[in-house]
Amino acid sequence: MRTALRLLGTRYGIAAALVVIVLAVVSIGRLADTGSRVETGPPVAPVSPSMVPTADNVESGNDALVEPSDAAASPSLSAGAANVPVVAKRFVAAWLHHSGVTGTQWRDGMAPDATPNLMAKLKDTDPNNVPADTIAGDVTMIDEGGLVWAAAIPVNGGMVTLTLISMRGRWLVDGIDWQQT
Repeated sequence: MRTALRLLGTRYGIAAALVVIVLAVVSIGRLADTGSRVETGPPVAPVSPSMVPTADNVESGNDALVEPSDAAASPSLSAGAANVPVVAKRFVAAWLHHSGVTGTQWRDGMAPDATPNLMAKLKDTDPNNVPADTIAGDVTMIDEGGLVWAAAIPVNGGMVTLTLISMRGRWLVDGIDWQQT
């Protein structure tokens, strides 16, 4: 018993006693917790894929959902910045211009409308591997959340889908996907 009391008087004994006290306080605090939590923001709900803009700008789908207005979701663009369909069509036209040009010339044509991230992904791409030559229809736009849009553009032999983001006050293509038809 004397050995145990003598051990409590050392710095190791004092440290062990402090650890026991801290663990007791934390345990009592957890037991006394009423379960109330402070919410730090609105609840996040997944976006329904049925919420697709229609021609008259009325959204189809569950009309109980409240969607933000286009003005609230619009990014801050520089004066004179091209809108999403213009950037998408211009980028696809440059992407399709692959015959008779070097890889550097082909990438330089797309660079003004692309993010640095996309251009880095295309740095070793051979323009001769582009599977289409002409645009075959109109651009279809899909709002992915105000700051991100998808643009589907039919081309001969398939569909090109671009992901556009708002960056530095203008729209830029950040992703490209090809589906053969």
